[in-house]
Amino acid sequence: MLLQIFSHPQILGLILDIIGAFYIAKSFVFKTPKDLAAESYGTNYPDKDMTSGMSGNLFRSFYKQAVEAKTGFVIIAIGFGGQIVGTMYHTLAVNNWLGFFLILSALIIPQIIFKCLFNSRRLDEIEEKAEDELSKKYEQ
Repeated sequence: MLLQIFSHPQILGLILDIIGAFYIAKSFVFKTPKDLAAESYGTNYPDKDMTSGMSGNLFRSFYKQAVEAKTGFVIIAIGFGGQIVGTMYHTLAVNNWLGFFLILSALIIPQIIFKCLFNSRRLDEIEEKAEDELSKKYEQ
């Protein structure tokens, strides 16, 4: 029964839609009071592990939210594609293990990507580059 869920494109699409919606809402739903206070009032974190705050870390919070929202949108779009295919081809069946792997990939791959994208050193470089470009724009 459980493996049959992974063989139907419409059900796979719905599951992917739920996963995509989770990634879109993740930055807002799972913020702790400490994160919200840091974003509202600002605070100085020397190692910049916290991804929020008006005092230099707000950029990181917005960047993280934007990346998570884009990831969620892509996963939702793939899910809608699965639903469309399932609607158009009623008898189409996906290999159970392929469907399982697709769902597992939608859960794991974004976490690996986020780990790389949200690296503190990488965020420092992105922030510095954005500040340089902005200062050059206003110097002219």
